[in-house]
Amino acid sequence: GGKQADAPTATGYTAITSNEKAFAALKNDGSIFAWGLDANGATGEPTGTGYQQIAASRSAFAALKSDGSITVWGNTFGGGLAYKATATSGIIYPPTTTGFVRIFANGGGFSAQRSNGTVVAWGNITSIGATGPDATAVFTRIAGAFAGLTSDSRIIAWGSPITGGGTTASSTVTVAPTTSSGWVDIVSTGKAFAAIDTSGNIASWGDILFGGTNAPKDSGYKQIYANGSAFVAVRQDGSISAWGEATAGGAGAPTDRGYTQIFSTVNSFAALKADGSIKVWGSTLEGGDTLKAPADSGYINIVSTGTAFAALKNNGSISVWGNALQGGASGPQGNGWTEITSTGTAFTARKSSDGTLIS
Repeated sequence: GGKQADAPTATGYTAITSNEKAFAALKNDGSIFAWGLDANGATGEPTGTGYQQIAASRSAFAALKSDGSITVWGNTFGGGLAYKATATSGIIYPPTTTGFVRIFANGGGFSAQRSNGTVVAWGNITSIGATGPDATAVFTRIAGAFAGLTSDSRIIAWGSPITGGGTTASSTVTVAPTTSSGWVDIVSTGKAFAAIDTSGNIASWGDILFGGTNAPKDSGYKQIYANGSAFVAVRQDGSISAWGEATAGGAGAPTDRGYTQIFSTVNSFAALKADGSIKVWGSTLEGGDTLKAPADSGYINIVSTGTAFAALKNNGSISVWGNALQGGASGPQGNGWTEITSTGTAFTARKSSDGTLIS
């Protein structure tokens, strides 16, 4: 609680970001309104306009302004402590310079990428590592908390050792590949990473319960995907390999071929075939129930909330399934729908013919 325990009543907000106990909303003029628990950033948000992105750790926020500068607020040990002239034990301060284009977050800190591709990290050193990433490496992609691909196709990981950011393996954690290059994509579950190289080989590392081990040993894969606890890799022929937490989709993937896209909730997957048919697996309560997913074909897109799916058919009809509290029941009726969008908890459908919206 505190000066603003409640959500804003004004309109014009374009994005909402949350940590464990506070929210921050970004308005179309780039101003920010925060609410929730004071200690987690319900107070102290920046005044003024021009902010473009808000990222959240477990207990703090960081906002990126149009001039490339960064403002932080919230819990000190979540990366919310602004730069000070004196050191704070266990904390690395955020940058005071400009030129940043994107912010990423993990549980206890943040990483920000400059327009030249280099990255700086700040927050709790147990979450970001004592040194952060290689200050000279030029990153082309960053995933999770934290690992990145460099411009020369190497993988660099940094941050919490228990989620794959360290360099020492243990009985519960594996480490990132360091010798090879040629990596082209990287994705993450909650506590692990997977990367694919130019030959379609896959490596995974991090917490072994979240997919940090048992990646497929063969090659010829074209795409990798992740949900909260499991990974999926699709081969050139559209066949699928899955690994990670079995109940979240790490087991039970379809064994046939021809799949073109994979979609996910937090703990399940939905695979779309070239003929528009759908196969699901994973948590039955979160969209992985084969008895609830559509059995017909002709679907052209699938969208998800955290625990439900909505599929758009080529005739403009929509099928929904999964958790009813997050959009998995009572979907829009009729045909002519052209687009589905989602937040973590709800769907919105639109008809381009007349602009009709339904949520």
